[in-house]
Amino acid sequence: MVEILLDLKKLEWEEYESQSGREHMISANVRWQRISKKLTEKGCNADASQCRGKWETIVGGYKKVKDHNNRSGNAPFGSLSKTERKDLKLPLDFPEKWL
Repeated sequence: MVEILLDLKKLEWEEYESQSGREHMISANVRWQRISKKLTEKGCNADASQCRGKWETIVGGYKKVKDHNNRSGNAPFGSLSKTERKDLKLPLDFPEKWL
C-alpha cells in the first residue's frame, strides 16, 4: 500500500501544481479523498484520514532519517541495526531508495 500511496501522492501533487484558479483551491481533505478513492480502486482500502496519517508517518520518518544522516559523526542509517535504530528513535524499516 505504501508504494501505491507514494505514487498516487506524487501524481496528485503534479496535478495540483499544474492547475490554476478554482481547481488549485481544492482543500487538502478533498485531495486526500481522491487519493483514498484511487487506492480503493487498486485494492487497498483506506479512508482519507488513514491515507493522510500514513503520509505524515512516512514524511516524519523521512525527516528523521535525513536529519540523522546529515549529522556529522553519525553512522549512515542503512548501516544501523534495528536495535540501534530503535535506540535512536528512528524508523525500524525505511527503504533506503526513498532517501
